[in-house]
Amino acid sequence: MTKTNDHLPKNMHGLTLDSIVSLLSDASEALSADEVANEVGISRVTARRYLDYLVMEGKLQMLLEYMPVGRPIHRLK
Repeated sequence: MTKTNDHLPKNMHGLTLDSIVSLLSDASEALSADEVANEVGISRVTARRYLDYLVMEGKLQMLLEYMPVGRPIHRLK
């Protein structure tokens, strides 16, 4: 677990990152940014920023779930 902000980008906190990583590792299926935001108690935009960071670091994989109508949902595992 990170717990320190030394290596994180500006405006990211280790405890929030740990909460997201813990949630995703305990999840039985891939989650969307909305689901992560609701579970952790942060905004969807903030969740998206942390999730994008984890994808860039190679710690998460992004999957696209195509719906019959509308935009695909980005799911992360």
